[in-house]
Amino acid sequence: MNKSYSDATKYLLTNLNRIRPIDNCSKILDVGCGTGRTLITACTKYGCGGVGVDLSDEQIKDAKNTLKKINIMRKRNGHKPLNIKFVRGSGSELRKLFPRSKQFTHVLSQDALLFVVDKESLFKNMFRLLVSGGALAIADFLAERPQADFSAHERRTIYKMLNWNEDLSFVARSRSFPQKRQLSALRSR
Repeated sequence: MNKSYSDATKYLLTNLNRIRPIDNCSKILDVGCGTGRTLITACTKYGCGGVGVDLSDEQIKDAKNTLKKINIMRKRNGHKPLNIKFVRGSGSELRKLFPRSKQFTHVLSQDALLFVVDKESLFKNMFRLLVSGGALAIADFLAERPQADFSAHERRTIYKMLNWNEDLSFVARSRSFPQKRQLSALRSR
């Protein structure tokens, strides 16, 4: 993990832990987990469990492979394996993946929500999945212009960076949330 991403992960987890302390009883949902590094870092540091969700088959495959290697090393060193599961799914369709409410003490997302099409569904379900008093922390990319204005080259570049096996959806939503220039951290009621 490069230093800037590592620093961003540390910042996100520090703020999430400040809102609601993360401990070995915590269960974290990472929406848009990508290669799973943020969730793996959190579960390693705090001894908790979690679930990572990402739309990319390739990213989930990489996350599972990384977790497998880490758990082999942990076992060799006499440690319990990390209790993490990675699943392919859309942030727009969390209800389908997790029909039962109040499953997670913490929900986080790092550099992924920009790509979720149905943000209204995303945020409703992120809060639905939090236990009472649970914590939500988000750190994300900022688009300086609407997705509809991206050039074909920019779309291909994003597609390549995300390693998706399907076409990207750049649907502009009239109900999109305002952009934030800093970490948003909210406490569930």
